Amino acid sequence: MSAASLPLSAKTTPTPPKDEIPADEKIVDLEVFEVKGFRSSLSSAAEIKQSSATIVDSIVATDIDKLPDINASYALSRVPGVQLAHTFSGLGGNGAVTIRGLNQITNTLDGRQVITPGGIANGTAGVGVGQRTFDYSQIPSALIAGIDVYKTAAANQIDGGLGGLVDVRMRKPSDFAEGYGGGITAGTSYSALRDKNEQNYNVFFNASKKTEGFGKIGLLVALSDITTPWREDAISIGNPVASSTATTGVPTALISSGYNVNSSYGEFKTEGFNAVLEWQPNQSWQFYVGYNPNKWRNIQDTVQFVTALSAANVVPGSGTMFGGSSTAVRSATFANVTGTAYGFTRDLENKLEMFNAGGRYKAGDLTVKFDANHYTSSNRFYNNLVFASVNIPSLTYDLAGDIPSVRIAGVDLQDPTGYRLNQVNYRLFPSNTEGKAARIDAEYNIQKGFLSKVAAGIRYSATTSDNYPTGLFLGSYSFSPSNNLLSQYPGQWGPSPIKDFYTGYSEPQIPLYLTGSTAVMRDANAFYKTYGATNTPDTSATVNRLSLFDIEETTTAFYVMPQFAGLIGGYRIDGNIGLRAVETKEDTNGFQGANSASAVPLNLQTSYWNYLPSFNGRIHFTEQLSLRTAVSKTITRPNFGSLSPSLTLNANPVNPALNSGSQGNPDLKPIRGTNFDLSLEYYFNKSDLVYLAGFRKEVKGFISSFSEQRTYEGVTYVISTSKNLNPATIQGFEAGFQKFFTFLPKPFDGFGLQSNFTYVDSSTPTTVTGAGTVDTPLTNLSRQSYNIVGMYEKGPFSARVAYNYRSDFVTGFAYFVNTGLLRQTMLGYGDLDASLNYDITKNIQIAIQAVNLTNKLRYQVYGSKQVPSNIYLDGRQLMASVTLRF
Repeated sequence: MSAASLPLSAKTTPTPPKDEIPADEKIVDLEVFEVKGFRSSLSSAAEIKQSSATIVDSIVATDIDKLPDINASYALSRVPGVQLAHTFSGLGGNGAVTIRGLNQITNTLDGRQVITPGGIANGTAGVGVGQRTFDYSQIPSALIAGIDVYKTAAANQIDGGLGGLVDVRMRKPSDFAEGYGGGITAGTSYSALRDKNEQNYNVFFNASKKTEGFGKIGLLVALSDITTPWREDAISIGNPVASSTATTGVPTALISSGYNVNSSYGEFKTEGFNAVLEWQPNQSWQFYVGYNPNKWRNIQDTVQFVTALSAANVVPGSGTMFGGSSTAVRSATFANVTGTAYGFTRDLENKLEMFNAGGRYKAGDLTVKFDANHYTSSNRFYNNLVFASVNIPSLTYDLAGDIPSVRIAGVDLQDPTGYRLNQVNYRLFPSNTEGKAARIDAEYNIQKGFLSKVAAGIRYSATTSDNYPTGLFLGSYSFSPSNNLLSQYPGQWGPSPIKDFYTGYSEPQIPLYLTGSTAVMRDANAFYKTYGATNTPDTSATVNRLSLFDIEETTTAFYVMPQFAGLIGGYRIDGNIGLRAVETKEDTNGFQGANSASAVPLNLQTSYWNYLPSFNGRIHFTEQLSLRTAVSKTITRPNFGSLSPSLTLNANPVNPALNSGSQGNPDLKPIRGTNFDLSLEYYFNKSDLVYLAGFRKEVKGFISSFSEQRTYEGVTYVISTSKNLNPATIQGFEAGFQKFFTFLPKPFDGFGLQSNFTYVDSSTPTTVTGAGTVDTPLTNLSRQSYNIVGMYEKGPFSARVAYNYRSDFVTGFAYFVNTGLLRQTMLGYGDLDASLNYDITKNIQIAIQAVNLTNKLRYQVYGSKQVPSNIYLDGRQLMASVTLRF
């Protein structure tokens, strides 16, 4: 079921409410119309774009409702210039969202800044702490009225978005005409790869009424409970290592350091609620209060088998090379390989609770808006695991073909007597954010001469970020030779539950292996006791004070923004010019010392001002054709976790050479950008348009991570930290087109097309261990991306097919002997989604939707497919729903 299948009733105005538009100075009131069909939603989005004084792209309610978009993250990928990684093990997460190449964006709900402290909600990737991002996947699209992506800055925007601002607008009573309405949507979501379905529902009610003496009052209540089953299979190939003996006569050969397989599976659970009460006692005053709690959980189990390959155990002369390559070994055989089987849980939970209250006062040409809000946001990442090793006498891999293949000999991986238990682990990553903000915005209509309006305002915010109560909380128990046999723990180990790994592909993989049961793992103490551990987490795991941090940041911002409109040379022009001044104060608390026991508290305080001018102008050549230009300065402050002086150490019990750690840098400065934009737009009519936009961003102080070896208590770790680097440049263009072909004869006049293309070129200095600082493209940024959406709407039937493609993008860099600097690259891929809707009656609708219809593999490589890194298979998702309205 699409979480967006919210029952709509009565009439609605999908325009962003004026009280909450973060950057739109020139407002055009759109007509109130019945939300029904693609044409209405695209017309609303086009009118928002045309009426805005800044460059903005929008999605309105039925645009989300008619797509198989489970949450706001997926909906965002339809917007030109926005890129998002699509995987079912990471359904969204702002850590993967970029606007015109930059992921440093301001995130707001109804114009109020909000943060998900743990960063990207990804079931297989790492988890951040102390982030400034927002995880859009925790907001069900059923609760959303629209999404606005602001690509140029204005003085009345909340600062902090180097790349832009994304505002998610929730539904409100004033979106609907007076009266009562509501409904319920019930459906199911099915994962083909996992062969499992889950039930979902959305409930909605709105009521508004004008009274004689009390004015107009409205109430809206909506809730959504969505569970999406998923599974992802992955083949991971270890990084290349040099071997002078693998291939006879090829001293520069590179072999892979591992051949690993894993399957992750689970459920994404999204629970959302939105309640808004509005009261307008008269024409001058309007008040509102709102409450919005949301919870997002990824419940994940993973089974994994890892092999350790090296130049020491490769069979001399067994290697064959890829044709034309003097380094890439296609296949090789290894002797006496250590294989390690894992069973683990990897659960992630985000919680968000927001309260808000505010209103508006209007008297003649003066309008004053006021708003206050308070939110708490938390992230918890739980990672419990057990692993055991087994000797493999012979292993041969072959990296050619659609997917690599591997064969082993001399061992039965289902024989428990061959395994020896190594360790059980428990890990907890907590991250918390609390935010408070209040703002007052005033606007006065002058309407005299060239100056049309003057807007001014003040905003105060206080945000705290910490990783209390435990910081990185971990514990481990190592087995001894006297208690490391699987037979000593009956019922805890058995064959992997995944019997159809990489279904549809015939290449041989690691045969069925034993793995630890995850049934007891989510109770860490019971999990430890099951394996006879005495150092259970509740009695022996200690808080490492070196990993703790607590940062409070306050900002006080003032802005003034005159707006202009008039005629020059016979052409109508309008726009704004403004200045935003913001003071930032940071109070950073952590610990420093040689170890946790000797750590002493550390407090650092800093403050600084930023002055951010902006200009947005537009010339109307005709009523249909206009040219926009914008120039602005923007900033993004470093992530809280990056500012922390605290130290986190992570020892690797299997290979101490992989001991790692991280530490923030309190001396980091904000990233600063100077932005230039042009946009030529032509509107055929209310819903049809074509546009071409160009942009350039000159950025100073990009924050880059680098690693260095440090020794703590006699143990060496590779510590990752960060620093500001030299200037970078991002530039490119966007082109878009949308049109319904109403000129065609019936029934073909119901067809429509929406398409957009984005090109982004970037260069930034990056520090790579072994290679120093080199110029590279921005990570997670495709140079080309595009959307093609075909639509048909006629009578009670509507359908949409949407294809989203992004080209190759770099995910990281590494330096290797014999190869030098290699880019770890995700090869380009596309997603094909579709939806069918049919109105049985005016109040009953059925919908069938599908995601990832092509089911293409996604490849991550070191430069080319000859040196693969990861290959992912996610499977198709199917959804069906029934909506009842009243």
